[in-house]
Amino acid sequence: MSKSSRPRNLNQVTQSREARSLNSNSTYESEPDLTVDAMSSAIAAELSGSTVDKSTPVSKVFASYNTLPISKFLADCSLYDNQAKGWTPLKNVTGVTQEELLYTPLSKIIQSIFDYFDKGGPKLRWIDETYKKRITHVEDGITILQVGADGQTTPVIPPKSSPDLAIMGRTSRFFMNPAIAERSEYSHCLAPLEVKLEATFKANKKEITQQIGIYARQCFIQQPHRRYVPVVVLTENHAYLNIHDRSGVLRVDSSINYHTDPVTLVRIVLGISSIEQDQKISAFDTRIKWEHGGDWPQITVSTPKEHARSLRLTTTSRASYVYQVVGTPFIRRSARGRGTVCWNAEQVSPPQPNGTVSAVLIKDSWRSSGRQNEWELLKIVKGLAGVGQMVAYEDDTEYPISQFRNHVVNGLYTNSRPYTADRIFCRIVLEAYGRSIKYFQTKLELLHAFYDSVAGHKNIWQKGILHRDISLENILLGKPNAEPGNRGVLIDLDMAIKVDRETNLSGSQFRTGTRAFQSVAVLKSAGWAQASPTVNIPPQDHLDDLESFLYVLSWICMKYNGPGNCIVVHHLEKWEDNDPEICATAKRDFLTAPLSKIQPYFKSDEVFRKLLKGLARLCETHVIAKYEVEEESGSFPDLKTVYASENGSSGKDHDKFLEIIKAAIVALEQLPPERVLSPSSDAAPIEGPANERNDIVPARSTLSKNRDASTSTSNLDASLHGGEKKRKIVESHLDEQGDKKRSRGSHEASASRTTRRTTTQQQQVRRS
Repeated sequence: MSKSSRPRNLNQVTQSREARSLNSNSTYESEPDLTVDAMSSAIAAELSGSTVDKSTPVSKVFASYNTLPISKFLADCSLYDNQAKGWTPLKNVTGVTQEELLYTPLSKIIQSIFDYFDKGGPKLRWIDETYKKRITHVEDGITILQVGADGQTTPVIPPKSSPDLAIMGRTSRFFMNPAIAERSEYSHCLAPLEVKLEATFKANKKEITQQIGIYARQCFIQQPHRRYVPVVVLTENHAYLNIHDRSGVLRVDSSINYHTDPVTLVRIVLGISSIEQDQKISAFDTRIKWEHGGDWPQITVSTPKEHARSLRLTTTSRASYVYQVVGTPFIRRSARGRGTVCWNAEQVSPPQPNGTVSAVLIKDSWRSSGRQNEWELLKIVKGLAGVGQMVAYEDDTEYPISQFRNHVVNGLYTNSRPYTADRIFCRIVLEAYGRSIKYFQTKLELLHAFYDSVAGHKNIWQKGILHRDISLENILLGKPNAEPGNRGVLIDLDMAIKVDRETNLSGSQFRTGTRAFQSVAVLKSAGWAQASPTVNIPPQDHLDDLESFLYVLSWICMKYNGPGNCIVVHHLEKWEDNDPEICATAKRDFLTAPLSKIQPYFKSDEVFRKLLKGLARLCETHVIAKYEVEEESGSFPDLKTVYASENGSSGKDHDKFLEIIKAAIVALEQLPPERVLSPSSDAAPIEGPANERNDIVPARSTLSKNRDASTSTSNLDASLHGGEKKRKIVESHLDEQGDKKRSRGSHEASASRTTRRTTTQQQQVRRS
């Protein structure tokens, strides 16, 4: 993989995505640093502690392919010398000092395997010499413009990153438009291959693991239905197999000399390039298909009968639904962890009565095997107002990550030798609602949605569930013309727990939730635990979630000077800082003076001034109470005790919070209706989610963690909004940093305080 350094001495940088295929034409969480070195560092942090080295007999590697006529292939193949035990294209490269001399011989060997075993059938896989091509890369798919003294811009080529070789594939079942497969794209990459000299590999094993991790990550990002990604490092004598999945990396540490053991090489090549139809071992989700050559796939969900909304059953116990994807998916960019993908879709089978369209959001994720299922909690909250409702679900408890790892290395895990970091795939179909609450059009709409979502939180709390991840993207506007109670909806129970959970969370709760909206006590919990190990720190409870609600509303009031008018506010960077102490201090300062940083649109309104002061005063009382107990080295009750208290399950704490919001709503309803700006309004263009654009920002050595980015057109003519980065620190260390944005809407973008260019783009979504 070649590297080029980040362009230096640029006055300004503008960003827009280059044209790319569907699987990279998606809504992403944030824009990372452009340099390959920065990407490698991110991969290193992500994979830390998750790489498993397994020395195993090579006969167990892709052992199921032993039934193929591999010996006959080797006997017939002109490229392999059975007497000398070696591949003839590599005869003359013994002692080679340049890895580039290995590219073509290795390509010939691998292609000969495909030519033999795919003989007589369609061309579904082939080797691509990607070392001499530029593969569209999400991190480097950015146009950088150098701005001269005369104000004119000229493009600068961003860093290049691509594997030396790649096995590409084409089939309508697993890939979109076959024509795209003729180009070198990660969206059609079955397996990246990296070529290194033996001495280089042994001396730089750690760095090369990070390097190939970049390729695997791109396959996950640009192939949202990918389950695992095999990557092979090839030297002049050996093959080293790596399997990347949502648990981390399985590295087969056995030395495979493909000259003396060509059978294993053939098994590996066929195994990593196979498009299996068996869901247990397939590298792809076999329930996602591009059946009719369209831009968007169809997804089949087989849900348990008791949850089905129709009686069209495929078995005696399950009902089958087919959904047509109609929009760009949200893709969690980290390769390791939950791997969340959200698809906007419509139900096509069984057809809806009277030809109506049922819009849904399909959420795919990989949970740790020990975590509670989100669908179990969604069943409990069924029918509750102000809470997102589940339509169907499918849980792959029979096909965990250990299942396909056992396919790669036969007998790797057994009942007596289980995989302790296993993950299980789950697909949940949810009713579709509006976009994030930040897309409010009037102050009254904002408060109606805010009130109903807080009331929804009260409803699930009284059912014995604590949400623990109140954030800007988890509060949605209701459906059009929604009734009171559902004008705002609280979604995403990924981090939620039942209050009767026995596990002690005190040591990890500061990592649970979205950093910008975490409560002071949650942020302080790690420091309190370290300072006083014997002190029982406060459990994360409903009061922390209510405080998070306040921070969501305050975030809007500090970043939006009116509907869609997003403003750059650097002081909010402290709310997202990696150091929880900095975040806690910033939020305590806010609770003391909640009006000091809000925008004129809200600050000029006495209703909002009174609202924010009232909510801040209420939350500050709870924060001070916890501080006092901690300072006195007292003992905090556990969550079950909090829930059982007079103000706990009764909802009295929620009622106090809701009363303040209700008073603000009543006051606003007495005022003349606020004018709603339409897209055709003669108002000047404003920065923010209501107007997509490209921003010009000063060049930096690294991109700010708080910088928003914009996204432009793809080869599908679909314009995408940029993504505002937020840090998600979750309970599992596997997911310590991440963002849980939804694909339901466009995401706001920010630029430099001093220079900014705004252009308007129209979002278009092509449906198959």
